[in-house]
Amino acid sequence: MRFHAAILSAFVCLGAFTESAQADHGKNFHCSSFPFLSKPAQMAMKQLAKGGHMRGIVSQYAYQWENEEIRRTCDSAAKGQVADFSCFDDRRDWDAIKSKIPVEFFKKPDSDLRPFMLELQSRNAQAGPRNDALNYCEDLGVIDRSVKG
Repeated sequence: MRFHAAILSAFVCLGAFTESAQADHGKNFHCSSFPFLSKPAQMAMKQLAKGGHMRGIVSQYAYQWENEEIRRTCDSAAKGQVADFSCFDDRRDWDAIKSKIPVEFFKKPDSDLRPFMLELQSRNAQAGPRNDALNYCEDLGVIDRSVKG
């Protein structure tokens, strides 16, 4: 069963990554590799999550933080302030991400976290929050998502 959870987590992460990669045709927060592979991200994930289900939960909250950060960045750019549209790999605020995660999750055994992980993944997959954040930025006129060729 652990193998199935690992495979499911991999597919969800892949799906979240490809959504942002497909939606992004320029330098709009685009990363050239899968998320959470940078050394700082791996260290943070290791510190925050002891098992596969908790890693899935942490990654979902990290995506939520990224979507909020995309909107904050675009708001700043729309006001004429300096804005960083680069990949989040080495710039995630892991303390802010941790603060989003319910404290009781850190106290539960990993096996008890599976339903919470699946619910978060399902909610985020249906909502398309990355696409919504990028559309918001495009509506502000601070990014161009058209296909460059």
